Amino acid sequence: MQIEPEVSFRNVQRTEFLDQAILEGIDKLKTVHDRITSVRIAVEDQRGTGIHDHLYRVRIEVTFPGGQVIVKEKPADGPHLPLEQVLSNAFDAARRKLRETRRQQKGQAKERSPRSIGRVVEIFPHEGYGFIQDDEGEFVYFHRNSVAGHGWDSLDTQHAVEFEEEQGDKGPQAVVVFPIN
Repeated sequence: MQIEPEVSFRNVQRTEFLDQAILEGIDKLKTVHDRITSVRIAVEDQRGTGIHDHLYRVRIEVTFPGGQVIVKEKPADGPHLPLEQVLSNAFDAARRKLRETRRQQKGQAKERSPRSIGRVVEIFPHEGYGFIQDDEGEFVYFHRNSVAGHGWDSLDTQHAVEFEEEQGDKGPQAVVVFPIN
């Protein structure tokens, strides 16, 4: 990296644990794109109404020759995630976007498969992910960020969905999920 990472904290106590998690996240970004020129990270607590009610937000900007990737991980509706989870989700999203941008720059953009129909068979609302079973009986991972619109809040098991699938690092994953009413 050509420039030292810029990290800012707002209403969040900087700790050695957070510093380490951020450095590890940046190292993982470098494995996806070897020509990153700068990384800017903002970690914020938007403070909820209760004394223990935190609304964490993380913004990551990654700059590289010919482009930039920006990820904003915001508080979810419902129970609020701990800062470590919000930070991890933000770095995961940044790596996915960086990987896709890198492929596009190389002219290797992923071909999207046609949409499939399936049913949600497992959902973990607090962790932000679930699994869809497609019409062939295969299980497909999905993340709450892949659910179109505000559909995440309405999903439960046996909910019918339409989705686009691609091969992820750990198996098939849905990149876009559309709940069927």
